[in-house]
Amino acid sequence: MAGRQIHLLLNFLVLGLFYLVLVFLFNRFWIASAVFSAIAIVFSVANRIKITLRGEPILPSDLSFITGGNGGEIGTFIPKDAARLISTAITVLIIVVVVCIMLQFLDRRNYVIPFHWRKPFRNAKTIVGNCSRILALLLSFVTLFSFTWTLGAPDHGPAYGPPSTPRPPKRPTRTVPPTSPTAR
Repeated sequence: MAGRQIHLLLNFLVLGLFYLVLVFLFNRFWIASAVFSAIAIVFSVANRIKITLRGEPILPSDLSFITGGNGGEIGTFIPKDAARLISTAITVLIIVVVVCIMLQFLDRRNYVIPFHWRKPFRNAKTIVGNCSRILALLLSFVTLFSFTWTLGAPDHGPAYGPPSTPRPPKRPTRTVPPTSPTAR
């Protein structure tokens, strides 16, 4: 049971870090919430369809199918009985995005962290806000993707850092000649 709980916590940590990257990237809470919700809904529907068809969830290697130029063929894999699931997901997606956009206008806060591109050195508050937003975005991005640094690297374990880090050389082992009981 403890192993399942740690996997659940790690999955929530990755989702939280992804959400944090979006919040610091857009610097608008409700817009980041709408984008995160849209990505989560699309991923959930695609994952459900793949589990129904193949009995396995979406894997990182499946994303190479999309980036390899075959993205247009994905529509052919959707079964006819998934139309109700897709239409419900589209309805929920539209409602969530509209509510988040309305809340962004009702909230009246323009940003999470004070940040200005046009005059980045306007005053001390703007300088601190600019530096903290950039630092927070970079730290959350690096922390999020540090989970995947070694996934595609052969013969590198998590203890060795990113795939570009060479593995320490192995120490030569000393061989001792075997002794036989008759050699005495």
